[in-house]
Amino acid sequence: DVIERTTQPNGSHHIVSTTKIPRRDHKGEIIGIMGITRDITGRVLAEEKHLSERRKSEAELKLLKDKLEIEKGKLEQILNIEEQLNKIIKIEELVKFVVDRTIRLLAANRCSFMLVEPKTGDLHIRGYCGLKKENIKAFDRNANNAVSSFVFQSGTPLLVTDIESDTRFLRKNHESYRTKSFLSVPVFEGERVIGLINVSDKNT
Repeated sequence: DVIERTTQPNGSHHIVSTTKIPRRDHKGEIIGIMGITRDITGRVLAEEKHLSERRKSEAELKLLKDKLEIEKGKLEQILNIEEQLNKIIKIEELVKFVVDRTIRLLAANRCSFMLVEPKTGDLHIRGYCGLKKENIKAFDRNANNAVSSFVFQSGTPLLVTDIESDTRFLRKNHESYRTKSFLSVPVFEGERVIGLINVSDKNT
């Protein structure tokens, strides 16, 4: 039952199981060989396909388990966040807490928390991470740009995968950003939008 791969004169490929037995004369000397060959091409190919599908399924299952573990960790952090939020009284502490936890949960390098100035109705950065302090004023001046205005007015979260090719904005990516993607999410007080959380430069 030796497995061999053969090519026939017509060019077709086959997988065969071969058994060869030596034939001996009355003196014990080999005078020939008797051979039995079975074509097992269909069976072997089916087994190989099954094995390949099984390995693929195992890989997908492992990937799913890894993702579930990550999501489980995020959920535990979110539940813990809600508990800790109830203990915060000062707005400065609240903003810092939200920025810090957002950075951790989304594995990003940059995050800013913008709130609306009641008197002017303009958005201003109240908390941040990953932005240079000397550039905050410049970012603040541009706080009411097309992206921020879109999210603020629509009250809808926005995920942009490539700012330079997104037909809604079509603008060149700022050189200080490592990636061209970002996330902007509105913050509500009841049904009224009072601010935005912006996240960019994800590590993953």
